[in-house]
Amino acid sequence: MPMLDRLLRYAGLNGFDGLTHIRAYEQPDGSLIVIAGELSDNPGTSVTNAIEAVGEAVAREVAQGKTFRLIEHYPERGKPGTFDEVTFTGEGGGPPAGVFGVEPDGTQRTIRQDRPAAAAFTGPHWKRIDRAALESLVGEPIEEWQPDAYTASGVAGASGAQQHTEQKADVDRRHGDLNAIFREFEG
Repeated sequence: MPMLDRLLRYAGLNGFDGLTHIRAYEQPDGSLIVIAGELSDNPGTSVTNAIEAVGEAVAREVAQGKTFRLIEHYPERGKPGTFDEVTFTGEGGGPPAGVFGVEPDGTQRTIRQDRPAAAAFTGPHWKRIDRAALESLVGEPIEEWQPDAYTASGVAGASGAQQHTEQKADVDRRHGDLNAIFREFEG
């Protein structure tokens, strides 16, 4: 069972913050396997398009100094669901303390501690990981929702519905702000 199962807000492109379903599994060495799922009703930027911000939010709010491996998950939507391990090159600064990367050959690399956190989550790379391998890593079956049920309220009940409503209102306000700016330039 995940040690943490919750919704997580992350910074989105142009102020359109996203909402992801986070499941964190603690490993025997204290590190975490963190699955970030794309909700069917994510009101903002997709997990894929804001993966750097998802990594930052996970480091800050979930891992809190622990090392972690980030897995991006998209549920079945007319084709089989996917799991992809996301690693970051850290180009343009270098990763922060407490986060590690995984090389293409599977070896872990420790990340430098003298760089700002935001620089850690640049240069993302995705590598498909099959369900059986992921379940072996976390030590249990991974629950997967049907697309119509993989929503903020489906995952987190009434509190998820409330969080979604508040975030969607923020996104709608942002759309209104941008539309006003565009109208000003057109007029």
